[in-house]
Amino acid sequence: MKCYMCGTEFSGKYCTNCGAIAKDEQSDYSNKPVVLISPFQKNRASSENYNNYSNVNSSSGIKKRSIAVCILLTVITCGIYGIYWFVKLNDEVNYLSSVQVPVSGGTALFLTIITCGIYGLFWMYNQGEKLETARMQRNMPAGNLAVLYLILAVLSFGIISYALMQYEINSMV
Repeated sequence: MKCYMCGTEFSGKYCTNCGAIAKDEQSDYSNKPVVLISPFQKNRASSENYNNYSNVNSSSGIKKRSIAVCILLTVITCGIYGIYWFVKLNDEVNYLSSVQVPVSGGTALFLTIITCGIYGLFWMYNQGEKLETARMQRNMPAGNLAVLYLILAVLSFGIISYALMQYEINSMV
């Protein structure tokens, strides 16, 4: 059977890659929400122990952050908190969108530094794409976040993109 969420071939009730319930099995669970297992948890998403995680929210471990406090801390610390925020945004968006091969926050930061910010532009666009995927998985209305984040980054308003990303994350948690 082919997973309708990620396209991986699998057998059984649950996708071994993303944890989505098989289409044939969804009728048995129509009153339960579909729980997406992150790529970091895919080894635990076997049909034998899936029920242990059926009450886990897809956003577990992610806390809402105050956007104003994040911006203020970034300004007060001369951008040091902004680096931390960048890494956390990356990891949380990866988790929410159930990316198959995620780039860690540290790797994204390293690539942005060694490419003198060019990877950062790609990262902004890619974050928007991942957030759109996460919104569609939660049946939320989609927009065009990727282009908005890229335009803001090109115009040197990256912190506004961070704030908009945090707003999206807060709305999904």
